[in-house]
Amino acid sequence: MSWSFAFKLLPGEEIIEDSSKDQDALIKPVYSVLLTNKRVIFRFDGLGSLLKKSLSYNEIKNARSVKRLGISYLRIETNGREHLFNTADPEIWSKKIMAIKENSVGS
Repeated sequence: MSWSFAFKLLPGEEIIEDSSKDQDALIKPVYSVLLTNKRVIFRFDGLGSLLKKSLSYNEIKNARSVKRLGISYLRIETNGREHLFNTADPEIWSKKIMAIKENSVGS
C-alpha cells in the first residue's frame, strides 16, 4: 500500500474501470475507485486534492461493503490492516475488486 500525490500507470498496466466516470449523484463520494489489471487506486476527491492510495491485488485479502453509523463504506482487508473508503456503490466495487483478484491469481 502506498499514498502518493500522483500516479502513473505501471508498464503493461491498463485501466479496466473508473468510478469517476459514473458519478452523477448530487453528493459525491469521498473516494473514486480506479481498477487496473495490476492494482486498485483510490483517489481522494477532496477540495483540490491529488492524494491517491494504491493496493496491488496480491495485497488484498478481502473486499466487502460495511455499514458504520448508517454510512456504507468499501472495506479492504490487507495483512493485518483494514482500510475504509467512502465510495459510491461499495458493494458493487467490492465484487469487482474480488473478481479481478480471483482472475489475476488464476492467470
